Amino acid sequence: DFCFFNLGIRDEVDYPIVMTEPLCNPNKCRTLTSELLFECYGVPSICYVVDLLCGFYSHQESDASSLGDGLIINSGHHSTHIVPILDGKMCLNKTRRIPLGGNQHTEMISRSLSLKYPQFKNVFGFD
Repeated sequence: DFCFFNLGIRDEVDYPIVMTEPLCNPNKCRTLTSELLFECYGVPSICYVVDLLCGFYSHQESDASSLGDGLIINSGHHSTHIVPILDGKMCLNKTRRIPLGGNQHTEMISRSLSLKYPQFKNVFGFD
């Protein structure tokens, strides 16, 4: 509701929707999202895209036959995914998920700063 309202869409959505989702998102989430968009908003179609692939493929040349190799490192709030790309395709058997994300980095830096500068503990969120 919030997104559509701020876009000025008050009734049914007459546009196709492109949804990004995390790697290995459970099918249940996709099913519930699709059901909500089709039944409540009347969208004509939905396309799901793995978010970390959008950036990789947007930097490739326009010729699809020349899709190259690469390594995607996607650090999110709770975890980091490392995805190798060979010949333009994801190697899911080589993909790794590390349970370390931006939230842990921020907390570690805040704790380190509060230890180094104890007079500023309240600035870093530790009382």
